[in-house]
Amino acid sequence: MENISKSDETSNVRESLIITAINFLTNPNVKRSTLTQKQSFLRNKGLTDKEIEIASNRAGIYYPDGSAPNFKTHTIINMDRQHNSYVVQPKMETLSRFSKIKEFLKSMALFSGIMYTVYMVYQNFIKTLLTGQNKQKTIEQKLEEFTNKVENDLKILFDNVNSLKEDISKNKEIESVKLDIQTIQQDVDKIRGLLLNKKQFANPTLQSIIPSIPQWQIDARRSVDLEERDKNEDANSGSGSSETENVTKNSDSSLEIM
Repeated sequence: MENISKSDETSNVRESLIITAINFLTNPNVKRSTLTQKQSFLRNKGLTDKEIEIASNRAGIYYPDGSAPNFKTHTIINMDRQHNSYVVQPKMETLSRFSKIKEFLKSMALFSGIMYTVYMVYQNFIKTLLTGQNKQKTIEQKLEEFTNKVENDLKILFDNVNSLKEDISKNKEIESVKLDIQTIQQDVDKIRGLLLNKKQFANPTLQSIIPSIPQWQIDARRSVDLEERDKNEDANSGSGSSETENVTKNSDSSLEIM
C-alpha cells in the first residue's frame, strides 16, 4: 500500500510543468524577482506546491531563510503509466555562480595579504640582517642620491634656461631685422608712389614771357642819359679852353725870357 501511495504521489507530479518552471526560474530577467513572487506566479499558472518545490530545487533557488535545498536527499521518480517503468533521476548538489566568484575573491584577497606581509617582513628585517646594512647608512645613501638628483635636475633646468635666452635673443634680432626690412619696404613704396604720381600728373607747360620795362622808366632813363651826356660835353669843352690858355701863357713867358 505504501508503494502504491508513493507511486500515486509521484504520478501526480507533472514533469513537463516542472521543466517549464525550471526554465522560468533560471531566466536572467526573472532572477531579479523575489522567491515569493516567483512561487505565486507559478501557483497562478496551476503548479502545485510540490511541483514548485521540485522546480526550485532543480534550479538551485535558495529559500528565504538563506539555506540551500539539499539535493542529495531528493530523488524524482517518474512512472510511465503505459510501460509501468520507473525512472530515477538523482540530483547533483551545485553552487551558484555568484557564490563561486565570492569564494574565489576571498581566497585571492587572503593570498595577496599574506604575500604582502611576507614581502614587507623580508624588506624591513630579513634583508637587513642578511646584507648587514644599517638603517642610518641607507638613509644617508638616499639623501645623497636625492641631492645628486636635485643637482642634475637643476643643471638641466639651467641649460634649458640658457637655451631659452639664446632663442629669445635670436628672435629679437630676427624681429629687429624684420622691422628694418619693413621700414625699407615702406620707403621704397613711398618713392615708387611719388614716381608714379609724377608720371601720371606731369607739370603744366608755362609760357615763356619776356620781361619788359615800363615806358615811364624808359623815358626817365633816357632823360637821365641825356643830362649826363650834356654834362660830359660841357666838361670836355671847359678843359679844352683851359689848355689853350695855358699854351698861350707859356708862349708869352718864353718870349719875355728871350
